[in-house]
Amino acid sequence: MAGIKIINLNKVKSGHHLLNNFCLLVNPGEFVMISGGKKSGKSTLLNIIAGFETYPSGDVFLDTQNLKRLSNAKRAELLRKTMGFIPQGFFLEPNLTIRENIALPGIFAGMPEKTLKERTETVAKILGVSELLEKRPKALYGSQVQRTCIARALLLDPPMLLLDEPTDSLDGPNADTVLKIVKLFQEKLGKTVLIATSDSRVAPYATKTVDMKGDIK
Repeated sequence: MAGIKIINLNKVKSGHHLLNNFCLLVNPGEFVMISGGKKSGKSTLLNIIAGFETYPSGDVFLDTQNLKRLSNAKRAELLRKTMGFIPQGFFLEPNLTIRENIALPGIFAGMPEKTLKERTETVAKILGVSELLEKRPKALYGSQVQRTCIARALLLDPPMLLLDEPTDSLDGPNADTVLKIVKLFQEKLGKTVLIATSDSRVAPYATKTVDMKGDIK
């Protein structure tokens, strides 16, 4: 399990203060909805936590480790083991099969071939995409793409899942499918979940809501 502590985080883009002495505590096993409109900083916050964006000042702790004080190699290794990141748009490599897309994190991590095959098939079964493994992304529809991306993020069994606008382009039934799957991992397996979103449909699933205006509920 993993938690996050953020202290006095600052981030400016194009002269706009997205994060101004921002503080946040995420306990292990929580389902946190980070809400806000466009240019509120919610996606930027998620990218900073995931290590994709730098910040001029402030501290981001993953459990007891201050990410800024780690070497680039140690920070990358810690984030790879701890976080499964699902970017906005649910991107899949179009020239790879679904099996190959799901397996990518394991390939980069040097997972043994037999273990990688078994793990890929296990998460595909859990997410209900086993029958799609030899297909390519263009053959998928509806929540199949989203479920494939979640399977890829879970391949290395990280204790934390970060999702950026996961329901933004989904209709009601598909949005519910994705959120119920994520909630299941949070409740049954103790995963820590952070979702950056402006979609009010996420709120009933969250244990904590953080409004980027500064309110925590």
